[in-house]
Amino acid sequence: AYYDESADNNVSRVAVTAARGNILDRYGRQMVTNRECYNLKINTDKLFADDVEDPNAVILEMVRIVEESGNEYIDDLPITDSPPYEYTENMTALQRTLLNAYFADKDLDEDTTAVELMSYFRTRYEIANSYTAEEMRKIASVRYAVNVRYAINTNPYVFVEDASIDLISDLMGAVGNIIEVETSFIREYNTQYAAHILGYVQAMSDADMEKYRPGKENSTYDYDTKVGKDGVE
Repeated sequence: AYYDESADNNVSRVAVTAARGNILDRYGRQMVTNRECYNLKINTDKLFADDVEDPNAVILEMVRIVEESGNEYIDDLPITDSPPYEYTENMTALQRTLLNAYFADKDLDEDTTAVELMSYFRTRYEIANSYTAEEMRKIASVRYAVNVRYAINTNPYVFVEDASIDLISDLMGAVGNIIEVETSFIREYNTQYAAHILGYVQAMSDADMEKYRPGKENSTYDYDTKVGKDGVE
């Protein structure tokens, strides 16, 4: 009986965000601390449920609400905002890793141009021609960001970091439980005079990828982990 029950168990991996340690001066005064914040994620089961007529319209509405609030949504797609589409010159290590993983997962040629990729997005994600090129780019960026993280088995896509209560209220009022709120932490530096000593945290570079993810699958660092840069951090 116990064996039958255990056979029916499902185990899923859930990453829990941990706060970095505070940094104090010799007198115990806090120089670097953590501020609790709210990150917004997308419940894909709700977004692509049968009762949602056009998930792309929902995504575009969410992006509109975020932009009109003066905030930004996280856009990992390293392609220019409008035609003629080109890959951005300042592509980050994470963006490059995600893009290569997407090419491999979808059996796309590594030489696929930005124009070809945008055309692929419009077909794959059934983005209607009634959407403008700019609207299509915004929809595709979110669909891509959600999709590619399944390909590399990393943390789910964070749509908005450090969202205000007003923004959370507006989004939930518009799309309901398609938006999920998760508690996280933001690093705060309480002095301007020791930046060169304290350092900072940032997304991993190519060198960091090699340092923190040498075994890839066995690494405890996900692709989007922020790591200490310089100084005490």
